[in-house]
Amino acid sequence: MRVLTPQTPEEIVKQVSEASVSHDAVVVDAPGGLSEITGAILQVTDAALIPTGASQLDIMALDWTTETIHEIQKLRDGLPQTAIIPTRVGRGRKTTESLRQHASSMRFGITKSTIPYREVIVQSAGLRSPGNDGWKIPPSLVWDLGRRKQVREPALEIDAVFREVFAAACQENPRLILERVTPRTKLKQTAEKEGHAAGSRT
Repeated sequence: MRVLTPQTPEEIVKQVSEASVSHDAVVVDAPGGLSEITGAILQVTDAALIPTGASQLDIMALDWTTETIHEIQKLRDGLPQTAIIPTRVGRGRKTTESLRQHASSMRFGITKSTIPYREVIVQSAGLRSPGNDGWKIPPSLVWDLGRRKQVREPALEIDAVFREVFAAACQENPRLILERVTPRTKLKQTAEKEGHAAGSRT
């Protein structure tokens, strides 16, 4: 895997275009908000994923982004295809459903998988939560993918989003993250159960 760090819109257009020739996929992590950098990324990518909260302020910010994306899509024959990833949401809440309806009205896709608010994710980005006097969770914990429950659940939630969005790319090893964050004893028990089930079917 090759990592590039373009700093200007011109560098983004040049480096992404070159990388797309020599690689099967190029993933660009865009900064939040609209800027020349974001505009350049939208002009050279085939798909855009927008993590969005379900609050009214989040939806208002999404409205501002939508106009820009639609203008670029007109110039690029519908590209980039755009989907929203609901973040910091709760299952079954009205705000989450409102976000889904809003995405539909914008002609954007929206993932079925969601990323709820998790303290471990907030702290992994180097942010302190209100009232937190220190690091209760090491900031590298999520990315190291340990096997503790506090890491396993958010890791599997993020993995579900990627398996939904990049289904074809995940076919080779769909259990990769699951196996990295699940205790080995539980993996062994699951494998034994699956083995018994397969034996009973034969």
